[in-house]
Amino acid sequence: MEEKNIILAFDGPDNVGKSTQIKKVRKYFKNLPFVVLNLEAPVGENNEERLNYGLENMEKYFELILSAREKNIPVILDRCHFSEYAYSFLRGGHKIEKILKLEKKFEELKENLIIFTFIDEAENIIKRDDGLSAFDPEKKEEVEKIINNFKEISRKSLFQNFLMNIRGEDEEKVFKEIIDRLENMIK
Repeated sequence: MEEKNIILAFDGPDNVGKSTQIKKVRKYFKNLPFVVLNLEAPVGENNEERLNYGLENMEKYFELILSAREKNIPVILDRCHFSEYAYSFLRGGHKIEKILKLEKKFEELKENLIIFTFIDEAENIIKRDDGLSAFDPEKKEEVEKIINNFKEISRKSLFQNFLMNIRGEDEEKVFKEIIDRLENMIK
């Protein structure tokens, strides 16, 4: 894993298990001192400001990733640009082309960045709601839209990514699939 300087990203809707899997991956690769970058929700006085902030923040995020790669610092991303697209409809919405254009600008990361995108059934995600979600758990259609947006960006992304429908699976089973994929890639 060190030779390829792989940068791992974990994305998906709130309450789908990203943080749990990040902890497990860090523990598994304990010899690699990963830096974990967390993409926070955009801020601003109105939707337009939040959308602009989100795009500017993504650009800075990618620049940080490039810098870490150049210094051979192993990085795990807790969310990536997929979230910016998937959740943006709650703030007025980005066209997917804007996000793909941003990807193109940082295409040189294509060899290093691997994205694991977790999805689940809306009911399962709502059931696990911790009260901190960006979506309204009373609005199942919002959660379904977020899931569909993750599916769409995952299909269209130029970066290597794995869309994993966890279907309420045990976290150990999901972790094993992540490790199997990573080990197959680095052989």
